[in-house]
Amino acid sequence: MNPRFYDDIAEFYKVAYPFLLEHEAENNLPLAILISLKKNIEIYGEEKPLLFSLSDAKNVKLIAIRTPPHDLIISYADDLSTIEVLTEELTMRNENCQGVKF
Repeated sequence: MNPRFYDDIAEFYKVAYPFLLEHEAENNLPLAILISLKKNIEIYGEEKPLLFSLSDAKNVKLIAIRTPPHDLIISYADDLSTIEVLTEELTMRNENCQGVKF
C-alpha cells in the first residue's frame, strides 16, 4: 500500500475526485468538501486541511479529509484493512483526530 499526505489541493483533487465519484452516494460529504476546498483552500478556516490517499499498485483504495477543527472524514472503502493503514499513518504523524466519520 502507498499512503500519501498532500499539501497541494489540485494534486489531491486529481487523485481523490475520480475515486470518490465511483461511489458517489456513499462519498457525497467528502466530495462536497473536496470541491469546496478546490475553490477556496481556506473556506473552512486558516488551518491547513489534512488530505490523504491510500493506493495499491493500480488503484486508489481510500481517501480521508479533515478540515480542522472538524472530524476526519473517510471515504467508502471496500477493503477495511485500509482503515488500519490510515490509523497507523495518522499515529506516526501525531495527528489529533478526536472524531472520525465514515
